[in-house]
Amino acid sequence: MDVGHLEAVISETRPTVWMGEVCMQGVAGEIALIPKVRKFSEKSPDLEIKLRVPGREWGVVGAAWKKQFKNGSGDFFSLTFDHPGLSQPIYAAAFPDDPENQPKEADNPVFFTIQWGRSKKQSAPVSGDPVLNSDEIPY
Repeated sequence: MDVGHLEAVISETRPTVWMGEVCMQGVAGEIALIPKVRKFSEKSPDLEIKLRVPGREWGVVGAAWKKQFKNGSGDFFSLTFDHPGLSQPIYAAAFPDDPENQPKEADNPVFFTIQWGRSKKQSAPVSGDPVLNSDEIPY
């Protein structure tokens, strides 16, 4: 499910940041992915996620990691939104838009779509509940 978008803001004198909007329960407003100046380990986040809702200042609401597709075809962002207003973290990803929607002169993707999906992990069915596979779901 698409829940937002990002656009790279490229500068000759500063690191690239990604600006856009996100709209999910508990996380809605303008968002910015800001590169971290220092990483403490290889697994530390690459970027900080900041959010600004109308009438408020920017605040840190999560972290992001730059990841590479398994087939090596490019990069995407793994996003974790986590702040005191959320009962649990929200995980999402930002994938590059189709190549035909990217600027021709860009070396790397500029436009990204933020997507959210439920975790594939599911709890065991309650005793007595029928177990259905996707071919048996009545529509």
